[in-house]
This record gives sequence, structure tokens and C-alpha cells, in this order.
Amino acid sequence: MVWLRDLLSDLVIDYSGRRSRVLLLLVAVALSTGSLVTAVGVSQMAASQIDADIAASGTDLLTVEIAPAAVDDASPDVVVEEAERPGEGASAQIFLPEALERVRAIDGVRAAGLRLPMSDGIHVRRNADADESSTLGYDLGSPVGVFGATSGYLAAYHVTPEEAWMLDAVDPYDVALVGEGIAEELGIPVAAKELTGYRIYVDDHAYEVIGVVSSGPAAASGVVLPYRTALSTAGTDRDATLLVRTEPGASRPISEIVREAVLPARPDVLQVSAAIDLATLRTGVNEQLSRLAGAVGGLLLVLTVLLIANSMIVSVMARTAEIGLRRALGASSLDISVLFLADGGVIGALGGLAGSALGCAATVGIAIVNGWSAVLHPWYLVAGPVVGLLVGIVASAYPSVRAARISPAEAVRVE
Repeated sequence: MVWLRDLLSDLVIDYSGRRSRVLLLLVAVALSTGSLVTAVGVSQMAASQIDADIAASGTDLLTVEIAPAAVDDASPDVVVEEAERPGEGASAQIFLPEALERVRAIDGVRAAGLRLPMSDGIHVRRNADADESSTLGYDLGSPVGVFGATSGYLAAYHVTPEEAWMLDAVDPYDVALVGEGIAEELGIPVAAKELTGYRIYVDDHAYEVIGVVSSGPAAASGVVLPYRTALSTAGTDRDATLLVRTEPGASRPISEIVREAVLPARPDVLQVSAAIDLATLRTGVNEQLSRLAGAVGGLLLVLTVLLIANSMIVSVMARTAEIGLRRALGASSLDISVLFLADGGVIGALGGLAGSALGCAATVGIAIVNGWSAVLHPWYLVAGPVVGLLVGIVASAYPSVRAARISPAEAVRVE
């Protein structure tokens, strides 16, 4: 261990005589390794934040519809049931009430409901008083969007009027929800807590207005009728849409089983809107940010290697006489080479340790400023000194070989 003690003693003496150079190199290594640790830490935090934002975003909506090929198929397998309502014609149904209950029973489903558009060209008007025979009133000059829906469909859009339950009656009520835009055009008070005596006429059929919808698909210019009313009018639910709102991040697994829940016998006649693969998206974001951080950190490390190598070469030139004297006193080429490698390694390790502390502090500071949750892995503290040590050794490799090749005779002539 005598050689190690002598080596450390030589380094201490050298550092004390070249404090400015040592300080400059320490700062360079600390900045490069600190920047690497910060870049990796910030990329991890950003990936975690994006991951949380994606999970909480609007990717939790699924739509289930009858596939276009099934619509063209006239085989009896597609028309699952002929459900006849009292006093009305037969309605071919695929989205049966029990199918809706099976979808709602799936773990991770928050809300589910049906929507069935009615035919185009529907006109809506409202009489000024409750008397149907009154000729005074408001008339919308152009057709509006009228569709039947269940309360679950509105709930999937976070629209939950108190009277929405009336849309689900087996024997449908003659009621309607109107969008805010249409309500203003028809003179229906938008902000009223209770609507009494307001009646609209959809193609001359009277419906009692039970509420105004201020958000969702009917907010601007829509009229919502009970789903069974639309079904009896259309005679089939082939144009119906099942809307499913899931828990954040659950849309992909639910999209794989929802067709079987709706139509176990023929799930192939249904199509589900493509749910974003959150796991793949999150992994891709993480990988891209990590690559960016690695590229930035790698560039900084290369610059640091060049800086240390340049400084070490200058040091070898300045210490040529000292190297010659050491060789003359019996030091081998290996001893000289180890001296310079140790010089670079110690500076790199100390600079890397300072860089780790700097990088962790910067990462926490960035997290606080942006309101993120700080993500610090224990290996961050170890990575700095290890990377700094490797950088120092790599940067000192050529200068150490150059110093080892200096002969005592050449060194004396230089001096």
C-alpha cells in the first residue's frame, strides 16, 4: 500500500500547486455530470407527469356501433330480436336493455348509454302558451338535430339533469331536453331551475320541456328525446351508438371485451372505436424523453472529455522536467502513466460527486417551479461519481501514454 500512499501524496502536492487548474476541471466535470443527472431526472419527471395527464385525459370514451358490413347484411343473425312495444310496430333491436346492464357491470365502466339519431329534416317549434291550439309561438326556420338517448348517454358526457331518469321509462314519456342554443331561440329560460308549461313540437308532436342542456352533444343545437321514442320511430337501432365512459386508463382492456358484453352470440357485427394504447403511448414518451436527455448529457460529457484531455496535455508539457526527473530516479513508464490516470480519475470522481448533488438540487427545483412530483432515483447519486471517474480516466488516457513515453534525456534537454 506504500505505492498508493505515495501516489495520493503526489496528487495532493500537485493539486496544491495548481489550484486554479484543478478548480476549473472540477467545475467542468460537475457541470457536465450535473447537467446529465438533471436532464435524466427532468425527463423522468416529465414522463411521469405526461403519464398522469394521459391517464386523466379524454381517452376514456368508447363508442360501440354496428359495423357497416353488418348493416348491409340482411341475414337473420344480425337482427337479434324483434321487440314489439304495446300498440306500436315491431322494432328490431341489437342493443337490448340487458346488454346495457352487462356493459355497466364491467369493472372500470363509469357510465354507459345509448343514442339513436332521428331522421333528418325535423322541424321544432314552440307555442307561446300551454294551449296547443295557440297560433302564437316561435319557429326554428331550419331543421335541428333531434336524437333519442338514455340517461346513461348524458351521464357519460357528465351531463346529469335531475329529470334525466324520464328518458329511461319503458313506456316513454312525451318529454324532451333542449340544448342551450335552441332554448334561447325558442324563448325558453336557460337559467330557470324548474321549467313548467314549456312545450315544443317536433314535427307537430308535442313534448314537455323538462330541462335545458348546457354541455355535451346537445348543448348548442340539439333536442334529446327518450331513447325508446326514437327507437319506435326508426323501427331499428342499427344507427344507434353505445357510449361508454371508463375509468382513466381502462379504455383499452374494456374495448377488448365490450362487444361480447353487448352481443355475446355475434360480437363480430359490432365495432368499437379505437382506444389509444396508453401503455404504448406512455412507453414511447418515456423512451423519447430519455433519448433526448441521453443525447444532451452525452454531448456535454464529450465536451468535458475534450476539456480534461486538453488540460492534461498542457499539464504533461508543463511537467516534462518533473517527469524526466522521476524517470531518472527510477520511476517506470507505468508509474508515470498511472500518475496521470489517477490525476484525471480523482478530478473526475470529485467533479461527478459535486455534479450529482447539483443535478439532484436542480431536479427538485424544477419540480417545485412546475408543480410536479419530484422523481429522484438512488442511482442518481451514484451515477455522477461513476460517470465522472470514467470521463476523467478516458480523458487522461492519451496524455498518460504521452507522458510515459518521455525519456529522461529528452526531459533534461527541454528544461
